[in-house]
Parts: sequence; C-alpha cells; structure tokens
Amino acid sequence: MLKKIKNNNGMHDIRHNINMMSMMKAGHLRVVLKKNTKEEESITQVLLQAVGENAESFELKDSSQVLISDIDEDASNEEIISAMVAKLGST
Repeated sequence: MLKKIKNNNGMHDIRHNINMMSMMKAGHLRVVLKKNTKEEESITQVLLQAVGENAESFELKDSSQVLISDIDEDASNEEIISAMVAKLGST
C-alpha cells in the first residue's frame, strides 16, 4: 500500500509538504506533515485518491508525555506553567 501511495501521480505535487510517511502495525497510514504546511485539505484529497475509495482520514496532533519532578510544593499551577513555557517555549 505504501508503495502504491508513493508512486501515485498526485504525490509529486505535495511531496515537499510531507516530513514522513509510514505504515503502523495496525495497518494505518501515518503521514507527518512539515510544521508550516498550509495545504492540509489538498494533501488529504491526494492521499485519499491514492489509497482508494474505502479510506477515511482524520487529523491527530503529535503529543508527548512529560514527567515533572522535584516541584516546590508551594508553587502554583500558573508558576509551573510559566516555568515550562519559559523553558520549552509557547506552543
């Protein structure tokens, strides 16, 4: 399936927007777009055409779990969030 998608004619036009494409263990296609991609709808349409009529698409946001330890017991939620934003940057 992945080879069929990569060789689809429409993929040539949107390839520059794709950071990574892989098949998951459950058989789902995972497409990671580059951060500043503005053409999500047209990319979705090309991918749906490439995989065929029986496909569905949905958007997932990448996320991570973060373990925070050794926090001052007196720190407020706002202080913790402010410190995290200062260290990691705003999303």
